[in-house]
Amino acid sequence: MGELVCISKEGKILWTVNYSTKYRGVTPDFGISECPLVIGNKVIATPGGKMASMVAFSTENGSVLWETPSINDVTQYVNPILVDFGGKKLIVTLSAKYVFAVDANTGKLQWKFDYMAECKAPEWRFAHINTPLFRDGCLFISSGYDKVGLKLKLNPDGSAPTVVWRNEELDPHVGGAILLGDYLYGSNYESSSYGKWMCVDWKTGKTLWKTDWYNKGSLIAADGMLYLYEEKNGHVGLVKPGPEKMNVISEFKVTKGNGPFWAYPVIDKGRLFVRHGSYLAVYSVK
Repeated sequence: MGELVCISKEGKILWTVNYSTKYRGVTPDFGISECPLVIGNKVIATPGGKMASMVAFSTENGSVLWETPSINDVTQYVNPILVDFGGKKLIVTLSAKYVFAVDANTGKLQWKFDYMAECKAPEWRFAHINTPLFRDGCLFISSGYDKVGLKLKLNPDGSAPTVVWRNEELDPHVGGAILLGDYLYGSNYESSSYGKWMCVDWKTGKTLWKTDWYNKGSLIAADGMLYLYEEKNGHVGLVKPGPEKMNVISEFKVTKGNGPFWAYPVIDKGRLFVRHGSYLAVYSVK
């Protein structure tokens, strides 16, 4: 519901502020689900609405450090990211209609790009979930519901970015994408209940392969390998990445838990954490 809370290591609530209520933000259909971004003494949140598009709160006491004026759009489910470009630190995220960037030090709006104008999907289908990817002055923006995957090149003068390429096949629904070497990996959206896995050339935007593997889902990378988590039946796959084909080395199935398999897997210290609803399992992958 937009309640931002700072909690001590001992579990004591140090401060709290409901940034959605404070800035009269419009809560999207599935609630507030962005991960706050901490930069030094600032924690970043995006209330959207008509008062402020983005706000920096003090990590010390929750006071407001800066506000980005409204771009008259509602917030989404995207995690803002910090990028370093042209000597400036920028925060990049998506609202319902725009990709936009804010100066991390001042909150000044640097640019906005009309993402929905590039998409053929109806404008009402604007549930954006995927975190943008950034490398070498370029962003990859994607969303499900038959929207387009875009590679955008940032401009040094601070103007809106330009389109490098567009790929109308790579439109991950809720599972995100991974940039590994010169290739993008992810699953696409063919319907709300089905999608295929893909590999796209980062430089050209060309689809290199697209294949069935149970269903669409989320993925992460570690030690040069991909870990896939299929969303409908809980298959987990270890994949050797490459532009020729999808090469599944091994797989297993999560059989406990409830609901769709939508939680992203996590790897830490040779352990693979996989959650399914209220069930959490840890596997040795070292």
